[in-house]
Amino acid sequence: GQAMIGEAGCMLFLDPGITFESRLGNGSVVPQNDTWWGAFKTGMGRLATNESLFFTWFINSSSVPRSMGVAAPTMGTVIPLKLHDYPESTIVAQSGAFLCSSPGVV
Repeated sequence: GQAMIGEAGCMLFLDPGITFESRLGNGSVVPQNDTWWGAFKTGMGRLATNESLFFTWFINSSSVPRSMGVAAPTMGTVIPLKLHDYPESTIVAQSGAFLCSSPGVV
């Protein structure tokens, strides 16, 4: 089924058939020459910017489309972005700006 990753505490509601679990990775492809040291540095970078090491994976395990709602833990405006509209499909945002995405985007 389809999957989505999100920060801890982003889920508002969940239809039956969607499962979730905490995982250490975000689903991005790890280069073949990357070692445990690279993964360690990435983790330390997330901790240094006050982000969580873990992502919540939401997976639709049913055979039909399901819905779920997400929201930021603090008040603010959620702005959906299409990364393909930006140079090199990259944006720079402040710490805590990430809410959810497809696996491998972060």
